[in-house]
Amino acid sequence: MRIVFIAINHFGSSDRNQVLIPAILFVLCGHKNSWSCRCYNCKEAERIEQEQRIQKVDGLIKKRFDAPKAKRQLNSFSNEELICLSAFVRAADTESSFSDISFHHSSFKLSPNKYFDQEIINFLIDASLVCMVSIPEYYNETIESESDLDNIDLFICHYTLNVTDDRLDGIGIWNSLYYPQCRKLSEEQLRELWVKIASHECLEYVICMVEDIGINYWYTDKHLQHIREILKNFSVSQFYCMFFSCLKTATYNQSKNHWNNRETLNKSVVSTLKQSESAISNGWDVRKYSRNRNTTRSTISEVFFNLFFQIDQTGFYECPTTFQFKNDN
Repeated sequence: MRIVFIAINHFGSSDRNQVLIPAILFVLCGHKNSWSCRCYNCKEAERIEQEQRIQKVDGLIKKRFDAPKAKRQLNSFSNEELICLSAFVRAADTESSFSDISFHHSSFKLSPNKYFDQEIINFLIDASLVCMVSIPEYYNETIESESDLDNIDLFICHYTLNVTDDRLDGIGIWNSLYYPQCRKLSEEQLRELWVKIASHECLEYVICMVEDIGINYWYTDKHLQHIREILKNFSVSQFYCMFFSCLKTATYNQSKNHWNNRETLNKSVVSTLKQSESAISNGWDVRKYSRNRNTTRSTISEVFFNLFFQIDQTGFYECPTTFQFKNDN
């Protein structure tokens, strides 16, 4: 007797993922030649296809994010690595532990905006300090190649620490990162980290303000470049003041000149740069605004300015470039 096999695929899967089923089984299970058929064999073929997809995605995840065999020693961290990892641990869900770190239930604000969140997590992965444990299941349906991993929201994945110490167990390492021993940083290191955090706090204000008036924010490196130039002479607090004024003018001119939203966004940032330059040349005294309910302090700001720099809210109200240090640290 000759057995005929029928190749089926579900939900637009490629020919490579087709499953061969004996034709006689379709008769026995009541199969109907339709994409909506829910007979036993169709459901089994769907299950096999789903397992193959999950295995493929797991392989891509391990290739990109899996930890190296050697763990990082707790005493080998650079200052920036310690600050970022301490903030990462502090911002995690309250039920997080050494081997299961997540952020999407009762976590705190890691950084001023989602772009900095991604930057911090990528930095920790590249430094072999954390490795990814799992991703949300719905990504299994959208990831086809390694390039698709660039679109993963790293903030909603699960992680484990890739850190070891000869004297401490997992709980001890976790506690030492949650309550880090403050180190002495050079003035150059302090200013560099200050500018990085401050620039993203300014960007957070831009995002909140434009989205508050119905404009979806489009990220571009130029925005951060302009902001860093402004921070050479002004504080985050003063940036708030200047951008608020420039955004009002930009939205007025949008209705007058029929600009699109993206042009209004870009013009408001560029205008803030120009206003800062005018303030310098004319000796204007720029007012200092306070944070609002949408721009509360982030965990990395608290860790850096409270534990390592120890100037608290001064980091928001003073210029990171012109601030006068009282002593060596």
